[in-house]
Amino acid sequence: SVYISNNKITKHISLDSGKSVFIFSGKYQGLNGKIDSIKNHKATITLSKSSGGKIEIDSSQLFVI
Repeated sequence: SVYISNNKITKHISLDSGKSVFIFSGKYQGLNGKIDSIKNHKATITLSKSSGGKIEIDSSQLFVI
């Protein structure tokens, strides 16, 4: 995720273990959770309590919240 002000990137938030994420595309679109691990552009996510479970998803489908 990035923060943009006056057409310049002011801050970048990396995808790391423990970060909260929102899934914006694919089968799990609209859900959120926390990153357990990331390897080779695949992230293992523990979904929020309302959705439950763990999934593996391409990291290009996520952004940090």
